[in-house]
Amino acid sequence: MGNDTSQPPKAYSGNVPMNQKSVVHEGEFLQTYTNAPGTDKVPMGGGASMSLGVKILQSTGEGTDYQGKKYGANEMYVVQPSGRRVYLTENGGKYKANADRLVATGKNYGAGPAVVVGGSVGSPTYTVFSSTSTSPGSAYTPMRINNVADWQKAVWYGHENQPKGKYASSYGSAAINPFKDRPRNAFSTLADVGRGALSVIDAVAVPVLEYGLDELTGGVVGTALQVTGLDDILQQNLDTLTTLHGVTYDPSATTTQAYLSNVMKDPRLDEEFHNAMQISRHKAYDSGQKTNRYQKELQKLVNGRYTDNASKISAMHKLANQNYRYDAQAQHDVLQKTVALLKKMVPNPPGLDWKNVEIGLTNNDPSFQVEFAELTTDKLMKQVVPLMKQQSTDNQQKSTPSQAPEVKKTTPDVPGKTGSGFINGSVSRYSHPTEIKGFISNLEPIDAY
Repeated sequence: MGNDTSQPPKAYSGNVPMNQKSVVHEGEFLQTYTNAPGTDKVPMGGGASMSLGVKILQSTGEGTDYQGKKYGANEMYVVQPSGRRVYLTENGGKYKANADRLVATGKNYGAGPAVVVGGSVGSPTYTVFSSTSTSPGSAYTPMRINNVADWQKAVWYGHENQPKGKYASSYGSAAINPFKDRPRNAFSTLADVGRGALSVIDAVAVPVLEYGLDELTGGVVGTALQVTGLDDILQQNLDTLTTLHGVTYDPSATTTQAYLSNVMKDPRLDEEFHNAMQISRHKAYDSGQKTNRYQKELQKLVNGRYTDNASKISAMHKLANQNYRYDAQAQHDVLQKTVALLKKMVPNPPGLDWKNVEIGLTNNDPSFQVEFAELTTDKLMKQVVPLMKQQSTDNQQKSTPSQAPEVKKTTPDVPGKTGSGFINGSVSRYSHPTEIKGFISNLEPIDAY
């Protein structure tokens, strides 16, 4: 097989017209790749490398296609050489009928295997589609890629142990266009026939062999089978045909290797990283949050040096954690001030023990702080604020304000500032305690990368 890859391909799969079927190439390789310059490259061993083809991306937010149509999050798209997006799915991830043609307009189509870049930008997943000429059906099998070894295994599926020639990185079985049927040849048909024969052997031959040919035939036919070697052929072919049941692939790891993130660059990363840094930088230097215990840690992170994809992804994980802690502490600080104020105004609210609330305020766990702030705010609104309103009404009824007739006010009274703070990074000022809002956070803690 080494001779098959020692010469450049006679034809490239990416150049096959849409109305024509791809062919199986020399050495039973399903695809051939142009390995165009200027593309991301994955090392294949022995100094050789293979280009990545078109990248099929999962959107993380709202986007607009080349015609100005808007799409939501989690839709799949490719980026054209011009930089415009072409969406392959719509209405919540449903692939369009012409996805096979649309994907071919993406940048680097045909240079190498197509790669689906999914998941979040902080935890990207990479998937290619591969098969063999003798696999059942005509569809490719999705294969998750977590490191370079997984890539090599998936791209050269069925050829892993074959000698590789000078042009081996131009040959493989991973699809250039996963929406087209995989190529078929005479061996594909033979394999289908074999699977049909296997079903007969499973139904008839296996029970016969297990029961015992001699017992079934009185030893006459059994002896004949043994002499001809037919019983051995049946047994041997059982193992051989079983391998044609389908493609079996398991990635060698459960998470994406940092090195792979540098090699297989996620086009979504730079924009997401920039946005994350902007949000965190605002918090890190917010003058109103100097007492926040996490502000200095955020300052260190936003001032760090991040030059490659892996370091950017790692920084995004750390920023997400620190932002969560920062916001939790900000909510905690506002709640602490609010409780101190309301305790003075309503010292003994029925059904609420201020001492227990103050004990809860001493907990520094971010997850606890967020939940405690939300629950406590709900209690304050239901059990304390109504009493404050009642006291305000009673005071107004008891008071008898007098004013000299000749004195006229030309400007309204300016109410005193009764409380201020930050909720989720935004300044919030209350002119009256009855305007307290619930502390509701949509953030979730993320384990450090």
